[in-house]
Amino acid sequence: AALQVHNLRESKPKLFFSRFFNKAYYALAGGEEAIKNSCTNISEQITLVADGIEIPLPPDSQGIIFLNIDSYSGGVPMWSNGLRPRRKARSYSEGHILNGSK
Repeated sequence: AALQVHNLRESKPKLFFSRFFNKAYYALAGGEEAIKNSCTNISEQITLVADGIEIPLPPDSQGIIFLNIDSYSGGVPMWSNGLRPRRKARSYSEGHILNGSK
């Protein structure tokens, strides 16, 4: 879907004039890919090699995400054991106003 939107942006840049329409193009391309299910047998279509070592893909794989960050899609952790990490309680102040100190 990302490649499809990229190619459209390269060929018709005037279509990409607002964030709303940019997201709409991604939604349409992603919806089309979901219906086509083009990545069904991705483990049979590609070979993943990292540092010269072939990495076997599970047969039910539907995609590969390459990241240099530890989360994606608004904070979904990539390298977790399925448990949500504990977060600190959010604070909207530094305490300066509450206790009167500077």
